Amino acid sequence: MRMYKINKVLIAVTLTLIMATIMVLPALGAAQAEHPEDTIGKPIAPFSDVSPEAWYYSAVMYVYEEDIMEGFTDYTFRPDTALNRAQIVTILYRLAGSPDVIGIENPFDDITEGQWWTPQILWAYSQGVTIGFVEDGIRTFRGEQNVTMEEFVTFIARYQEAIGEIPITILADFIWPDFDEVRLFAKEYVGRLTAQGLFRDMPGNSFGPQEDASRATVALVLYNWLERARI
Repeated sequence: MRMYKINKVLIAVTLTLIMATIMVLPALGAAQAEHPEDTIGKPIAPFSDVSPEAWYYSAVMYVYEEDIMEGFTDYTFRPDTALNRAQIVTILYRLAGSPDVIGIENPFDDITEGQWWTPQILWAYSQGVTIGFVEDGIRTFRGEQNVTMEEFVTFIARYQEAIGEIPITILADFIWPDFDEVRLFAKEYVGRLTAQGLFRDMPGNSFGPQEDASRATVALVLYNWLERARI
C-alpha cells in the first residue's frame, strides 16, 4: 500500500512537469521568432522591416552596428519615415564625439536650456553646420521640422568643411535631372556630395530637393560617406 501511494505521487509530479514544459516551450519559440538574437552581441536580424534584398540593407546594418542610428522598440527601422532637423544634427554631433558646449551663446529663439536637442544644436551653430532661419530679425532652428533632402545635404557638406575632411570626387560628370529645383543655398553642396558618390545605390532618377529625407536615404548617405569614402 505504501509503495502504491509513492508511485501515485511520482506520477502526479511527472505529469505536472510535462504540462509545464508544454506550456513554456511555445512561448519561448514565439519570443525567438520575433527577435532572433546572437548569443554574444546584437541581434542577427534586428529589424523586421529591413529585407536583405532592400537597396538600403547594407547601409542600415552599417549605421546600426556603428551606433550611428538606432531602430524602434518594436524591432523596426521604419526606412520610409522622415527624420527631423534636430535628429540629423544629433547624428553629426555624435560623430564629432559629443563635444562640450559650455560657453556657446544660444542664438535661437526657439531653443531653450533643458531641451534634449539643445547641446547638439548649439554645437552645430558654433561649427557653422547650421545657421537656422531668420525672419524679422528672429533666428529659429525649427528642430521638429522634417529635414528636406537639400537641407540634409547642406548639413553634411558643412560638417565636412568644419572637420576639414572632404572625400574625393568620383562622379564629376553626373547632374541630377531636377538639379535646377535645388535652392541657391544648397546647389554647391548637392553638386559636391553627388560628385563624392554619396548617393550611390539610391533608386530613382531624381534628387527631390524639397522632399523629406527618409531614414533609409540618410543611412545610405552616411554609409557611402563614412564607410565607402572612408574620411
